[in-house]
Amino acid sequence: MQGRNERNTVELRSDACEKTWKVQMDGRRLTVGWKEFAGAHDFRIGDIIVFRHEGNFMFHVTGFGPSCCEVGYEQNNIRNLSMEQNLKTELESLSDSSCFVANISDSNLREDRLFLPRKFVTSNDLKKGSNKIVLMNGVKTWRLNLRFRESSETFYMRSGWRRFCHENGLQSGDSITFKLESNSAKTPVLCFSTAETKSDSTKHRSEGKRKDGEKGLVTLTVTPASIKYCRLYLPRSFIKDNKMETAGGKKINLLDKHGVKWPVSLVMLKGNGQMHLGLGLREFLEATGVKANESFMLELDWEDTTIPPIFKFCSKIKI
Repeated sequence: MQGRNERNTVELRSDACEKTWKVQMDGRRLTVGWKEFAGAHDFRIGDIIVFRHEGNFMFHVTGFGPSCCEVGYEQNNIRNLSMEQNLKTELESLSDSSCFVANISDSNLREDRLFLPRKFVTSNDLKKGSNKIVLMNGVKTWRLNLRFRESSETFYMRSGWRRFCHENGLQSGDSITFKLESNSAKTPVLCFSTAETKSDSTKHRSEGKRKDGEKGLVTLTVTPASIKYCRLYLPRSFIKDNKMETAGGKKINLLDKHGVKWPVSLVMLKGNGQMHLGLGLREFLEATGVKANESFMLELDWEDTTIPPIFKFCSKIKI
């Protein structure tokens, strides 16, 4: 790659999360950004890291342990990349150091834990000896465990975070504001407010304003890697809205504009809820005239959930 990458920057991705990480290169060494990527994936000394170049300085990264077994990111595995979103600045600090905004995500709900921003921790002198944290809204209190993760030097609260969100009507995509009320007796107390923190998608669901037909439409963008590796991901929100979690691992049909059926594999990745179109995708794209760096719209036809879903090609989309 020497002499070809004038930007001195590459992009890294993995099967563990949707995020793409930008990392700088110095010769053959990965420098700025690599520490964050490795920390989020919990890579350790002795691990084997495999890079697969997908074109345009994009690399797919897979980690293997010292035994040459692929690093898993299952729900109860301490190497789980639930920390992916948490370590990518899941929490945004406010100008007031005693306050921070937390974003509710699929990962922190699934893992039942939420990381506290470092700026909040250092500004308010939270101590490692603290093992409980109290959340309160003036009416009710919730006591959660408070833990410290040495590798990232970050506090997180767990064992009750999911229940807290459920009882306050918080869903993935929502946000909540916390303010430190007290930091005495080794048990921090946070006050919170959920007013006007609902995401637009949650508001639309709760108000019933979303049209039934809209959730069956999805716009996908084809990259050179999509064509080369026959892999095109469906948005998680689309999968969730259409209850497609059980449809993975099957052959489905994509219909072109003439109604011709093109069989394509629908692949579900274990552990992170991602789903992508697989083998057969390249032939479908050729038939519909969709090329790399172009977008197109599909419509889901799946009234009978006892059979595999069908997608109808609608049109190309100009971005």
